[in-house]
Amino acid sequence: MTDVKRIAIIGNGCAAAECVIALRKHGYYDEIRLFADNRNEIANPMLTTYYASRRIPFEYMFPYGDAFYGRFGVDFRYDCPVMALKAVEKRLEAGGESHPFDLCLIASGASALRPPIPGAELDRVLTVRTVEDAVQLRRAGEEAPKKVLVVGASMVGIKVVEMFHRMGCGVVLADLAPYIFPLAASPKCAAAIERRLTNQGVELLMGAGLERIEARENGIAAYFTGREAPVEAEYLAMCIGVRSNMSFVDRTELQVDRGVLVSETMQTNIPYIYAAGDVAQGRNLATGQNQIIGLLANARMQGRTAGRHMCGLPSGYEGNLLHNITHFMGMDFVGLGEVRSYDRVEERFTEDCLEQFFYTADRLTGYNSLDLYGDCGVLKNTMLKQYIQ
Repeated sequence: MTDVKRIAIIGNGCAAAECVIALRKHGYYDEIRLFADNRNEIANPMLTTYYASRRIPFEYMFPYGDAFYGRFGVDFRYDCPVMALKAVEKRLEAGGESHPFDLCLIASGASALRPPIPGAELDRVLTVRTVEDAVQLRRAGEEAPKKVLVVGASMVGIKVVEMFHRMGCGVVLADLAPYIFPLAASPKCAAAIERRLTNQGVELLMGAGLERIEARENGIAAYFTGREAPVEAEYLAMCIGVRSNMSFVDRTELQVDRGVLVSETMQTNIPYIYAAGDVAQGRNLATGQNQIIGLLANARMQGRTAGRHMCGLPSGYEGNLLHNITHFMGMDFVGLGEVRSYDRVEERFTEDCLEQFFYTADRLTGYNSLDLYGDCGVLKNTMLKQYIQ
């Protein structure tokens, strides 16, 4: 660390915070300059619907508390988005100035997707990602809408469905995919979830591609492929995924795919440039492919790994598995690993409750359960040990 006097961090999320903590913990006391495109404290995007549905107070969205950067001696440049990262030159451009650095962490996170269709930018089309999104979603709920359309049968989408369903709103859940949770649930598990949702009054439109959105008085009309009549509702919540924030990256310098490609040490192809969190494409242990795994635990581990390695300590993070453990609409769902490609499956089920174990070459590579589960933490660790020596 003797030659490192300036560290730049791009982004204001959990990966950035964990990197800062690791740097200070392991002996780096020189400059950390952090660039954010907002002035918020560090927020957890997964808590957006919890605040919007009044299950937590506003301050609970910020797990690192007030004045985090002040406590750790960080030069926090708020409302100062990075316009260009000149990796080879070891500088970045932000706030109309050029800022040199010795090491840099890209932790710029991701933004909610809006499809490139007419009407996607209408005021009554909501996204679910940022603090501002949480405030708008809460205001929408306070209007007590009669009907809400949720586009995206994802983990975020189902939480929005649950939020408005609890308020007594009519809810329609639509997705281009043929069934709910297409990355995390098997077709059989998804079918059981869909039956329960339908029985609770949620209208499902699976395999429906959204073509355009039109404004209506106090609402919207959404047109889907194969349907002549639109779905009309007061609000549309767009939950179709996220896109990594890396517009400032020069792709002729850094290797990128859907995110910035990183090694086990969180280094990019340029050793003094690191990346962590929802912008970093690390290793999916189950598939062996580089993939963004948008989970808080993953972002935190990647940020810590980058900070430790910047301090010259042996540090590596081999990767993770896709895993979702969530409760919604009176159901407990667990999805671990890869459930779409396998050699054989073992299962047990009772009516709409089921448990499935997916094997590839006699190795447990995936797991689904719906209200029939043992210790999913033990299962996850067992699966991880198969890949991490």
